[in-house]
Formats: sequence, C-alpha cells, structure tokens
Amino acid sequence: MKTFLNNKNFRYITISDWFSVLGDSLFFLAFISFAATLKNSEIAITLVTLSETIPDVLSFFAGYLCDKTKNKYNADIYCAFLRAILYLIVGILFMTTTDNIILFSVIAINLVSDFMGNYSDCLRFPEIYAIVDEKEFESSNGFSSGIYYTFSVVGKMIGGIVLLLLHNDYSQVAFVNSFSFVVCGLLLLVVMKDVNKAMAKYETQENDEMEKSFVEQIRKIFSNNDLKRLLTLFAILNALVSSATFIMYIILAEFSTTANSKYSIYLSIIEGISIIGMIFGNILAGSCFGKVSLKVLANMEFVILIATLLSLLTHNIVFITVSFLALYFFHGIISIKFTTYVYSSEKYESLGLSTGIINTVLTITVPLLWLIVSTIGNMSSFKIAIWIMCFISFIIIIIGIFEGNKKV
Repeated sequence: MKTFLNNKNFRYITISDWFSVLGDSLFFLAFISFAATLKNSEIAITLVTLSETIPDVLSFFAGYLCDKTKNKYNADIYCAFLRAILYLIVGILFMTTTDNIILFSVIAINLVSDFMGNYSDCLRFPEIYAIVDEKEFESSNGFSSGIYYTFSVVGKMIGGIVLLLLHNDYSQVAFVNSFSFVVCGLLLLVVMKDVNKAMAKYETQENDEMEKSFVEQIRKIFSNNDLKRLLTLFAILNALVSSATFIMYIILAEFSTTANSKYSIYLSIIEGISIIGMIFGNILAGSCFGKVSLKVLANMEFVILIATLLSLLTHNIVFITVSFLALYFFHGIISIKFTTYVYSSEKYESLGLSTGIINTVLTITVPLLWLIVSTIGNMSSFKIAIWIMCFISFIIIIIGIFEGNKKV
C-alpha cells in the first residue's frame, strides 16, 4: 500500500492493470453466456474455455519474446491499444455476422488478445523490477496482486448485471472491454517518460543476453537449482490445490443431492470464502510472513491441504469452508513469496522468460494431475483419490523436514 501511494510510476501501472482485468473478466463472462445460447452449447463453451487455456501454455514463448524486446514499456503500451482495436472488431462482428462465424472469429481474436496479454504480463516483471526498490518487491506485489484478483472477481460478479442492463447486447460488452484497454494504454502513457528512464539503465546492459538462443536462455535459467526445486514444489502444490477444488465440486454435488440442498448455494459460499482467503494472503504476505521461508510455508500449506481433503470426506459444510479459507489464504501468501523470489534471484534480462516458463509449467501440471485424479475417481472412487493425494502431501512434508529449512 505504501509503495502504491508513494510511487507514481507503480501506481499508474497498477491501476492500468485493474482496468485491463475488469474489462477482460466482463467480456469472458459475456462470451461464455453467448456460447451457452448456441445450438451446440456444450461444444461452444468447451471451445471458449480451451481458447483461454492455450495462451497460458505458450507463456514460455511470450516470456522469450519479452526478453528479446527492446523498449519494453513502449511495447506494453502498444499491446494495450492493439487489444482495444481487437475488441472493437469483436464488437462489430457481434453486430454484423451470424452466430457460428462470430464464435470462431471471436475465439481466434481472443487467442491473439490473450497471448498479447501474457506477453504484457511478462513485460510487467522487468518494469516493476526497474521502478520498485528491491526491499518493497514483496509488499508491493502482494498489494497489487490482491487488488488485481479482487477486480477480476468483481468483474465476473457484476458481469451478469452488466449483461442484463445492456439487454444481453454482447457487442456493447466488447466495446466496454475495448474502452478498458484504451484507458489502460492512456494510464501507461502518463508515466512513459519516467518508466523508460528507469528502465534505460537495465536495457543498455542486456544486449549480450538478447543474442543468446532460446535454448541457451532456458539452460541458464534452469542452472539455478533453488529455482528448479521451488518451481517443482510449487507446481505440485498448485496442482494438488486445484485438484482438491475440483473434487470439492463433485463432493458438494453428491452431498447436496443427499441432503436435499442447493448445490449453487454451498458452492458460492465456499468459492467466495476461498477468494477472500486468497486476497488476504496476497496482501499480508510481505507484512506478516516476510521472514518465513518458502519451504516452511509450503509445508504448512501441505498440512492444511491434508486437512482440507479430509474435510471433504466429512460432508461437513462448516469444516469444508474453513479448510478452504485457510488453504487459499496460504496459497495466496506462497504465490506472492514465490514471485518475489523470482524477482530477486533472476537477472533483469531473463525475467520475461523465467516468468513465462513458470506460468507454462503451472498451467500444464494442473490438467495433468487432474486427469490422473479424475481417472482414479471415476474408475474406483474419489475417496481413494483423496487418500492418495493425502499420502503424496504427507511424503512431500517428510521430504521437506529431512531436507531442512534452507533459506529460500
């Protein structure tokens, strides 16, 4: 919060992020709603959600392009205005063409826009690196991530209201999203001179690194053994937490049926509480847990994960809700501390690729683990899948204890 108030460059960049995510969240909900109205709605919704995942898998390439880019901040501004143009085209498409043409055209445009968004996210790392003091990385990143996540949730929550007010006019929602990127670009323009000045001293030092090949840069990043170990640990933890959430959806559906209760009410309560936990974890990571090592925090979250998985077996809604609150609170803390570790351990010239590789790994491990867990659950039962996940978590805790709490 202190950095946000005192650092003008950081404040404008952060606020631009809020407008970007708010518009994106509104449009995603509108696009899903549009897909649900089509004849083959299940296929349409699957295509839309898949189109949201593909750019995340390609994050490593976005990061590579980021590290190769000269005048990174200017490129970030161009991305904002180009995305505004893309959604202006989407709005026109909604007004002028048939449903199937709209669906496939917007999916294609969305893919391009989301990839540009990932590229912009990778650019954000060297920007923050240049304008924020190293001692303030953790607190500033925690604050901006917490508010960013809040705006994402708010965007999805008010999306239905906005659609209602606009009489389900999807073109108008696309125009709103386009306008949000215009505002984003204008905010970035305000501090362009100061940010470029701060970044200039780093960009003049990176010419030799930019000549390295993609493979050489990846090898360089993975020569950091601590980063490799922490990325593996965080990827497993992230995938297990996501799988626990997916199992919760299934368990709640079974529980709601047997208890003659409404599934949506329980789901809304737990999702809402989990989001609150994540936001507070982001915000408090630096101020309350700044001196606690990542490995200690990871072990603590694995313990809470086991408790959360066991809570699903009890069918006790209070126990489940409290467990998910604690789980996502710690997940919010760890995600910020891991990001801060990347800031401090990687050089300016490789921040983009490091971020991209991490995002790609985290994106791929979630569906891979869920495929295994769901296969076990469907072939036998999800109770067995839960016990297997508990066993994996327990083994990782034991390994962490034997390794000792190294200062990472």
